[in-house]
Amino acid sequence: MTQKSCYTQAVLIALGVLLIFIFTGEPLAFAAADWYEYYTEAQAAIKKKDWPTAVKLLEKALEHAPEPEENKKHGFRSVDYYPYLELGLSYLATGDIEAAYRSCEQARVKGVAPREAVGNCLQTTTKFLQNIQQLPTPTPLPAQNIPPRIQLSTEIPPETDQEILPIQGKATDADGIAEIIVSVENRGVTGLMTLETLQREEEAFIVNLPLDVGQSTITIEAVDTLNNRAKQAFITRRPMAVASGPPSPPPVPTSIPSRPSPT
Repeated sequence: MTQKSCYTQAVLIALGVLLIFIFTGEPLAFAAADWYEYYTEAQAAIKKKDWPTAVKLLEKALEHAPEPEENKKHGFRSVDYYPYLELGLSYLATGDIEAAYRSCEQARVKGVAPREAVGNCLQTTTKFLQNIQQLPTPTPLPAQNIPPRIQLSTEIPPETDQEILPIQGKATDADGIAEIIVSVENRGVTGLMTLETLQREEEAFIVNLPLDVGQSTITIEAVDTLNNRAKQAFITRRPMAVASGPPSPPPVPTSIPSRPSPT
């Protein structure tokens, strides 16, 4: 191909591109997206009530064209370009009241978008913000002072000859049981056992408690996650075992009384 042919082909391609732009008013598909594409896509998202997508597209449009304008030109087309107002309304629909107010206020400052629509946007967002600011601060709920509840499923007898006393029961509390403590005191000596829990509202426990001879004081304590405590105390006695063996033989008499002889 000669140099002249290459030049002629390049000119024809350029003319083709120019004709496409003239008759369509649109850039070629491989061109980078500009404000017009973002803005028209945002308006389509608004019609579909796809507010998050509309917000993203309007912000992109503003990055490319930050100044609003009536009959803003794009090729052979024009559009009323009110990105701040539409961004404010889209933010309002998503529930972001503060962002909606800022966008509508920017639309008011620019002075291009319809005043009535901008005024309605500002009035609505201002009312919402005032209501939010006037809401009383929620009063924190006071800590519950209700102690846990202890229920035994085995009876602790007042007297027993068992060396190991099984104790079974459960502790309940709406705030969760933090720990269960079982202690036994006998003749001034106290044995202590702390049971770890999963801090559930109901915790079951089983303890095999060794008992010494004599009187023992058994205490069961439940502690909830707010450090409220409940106690139950019981007194039981284990008697000393009596040594057992064969019965003693009857005493042997040392003398036998004599009988009178017959006459």
